[in-house]
Amino acid sequence: MALCKKDISSLKKLTSKGTYVLIVELPKDTLITVGKLGTFMFSAGFYGYVGSAHGGLYKRLKRYFSPSRKRRWHIDYLLKEGTIKAIFACESKERIECTIAQRLQQTLAPILGFGVSDCLCLSHLYYHPNERALRGEIIRAFNSCMCSIIEIEA
Repeated sequence: MALCKKDISSLKKLTSKGTYVLIVELPKDTLITVGKLGTFMFSAGFYGYVGSAHGGLYKRLKRYFSPSRKRRWHIDYLLKEGTIKAIFACESKERIECTIAQRLQQTLAPILGFGVSDCLCLSHLYYHPNERALRGEIIRAFNSCMCSIIEIEA
């Protein structure tokens, strides 16, 4: 399913609560200050950001495509420099965000402290230079939770 940044209507089918992973492409090595977390050198490549939407997936995900969004979460700082390439989501009332993050941590490079101000995980952002490999790890992580995955191309 194609997703135009100006037309986020394809996200409307995501009406329930759930967990998602954004695939973000960063085209070049970039120094980014991530709020109070500090300044990091992010390598060019692809990042998987694990998040949850307990107020509803559509409401949370449409925020990422709003040009006027305020920088509230760590991911907002990365999205200022990067582009969302795809979204993987699982509609579920169960809180599996940290389980997905811990599964990705087994095979991908974590950006320590990113996105984890409200949990004990090492990170909720993972790097891989290859988009296809990152997608494969994300799918395996969701499958390990017995989730039905919804994939949306951005």
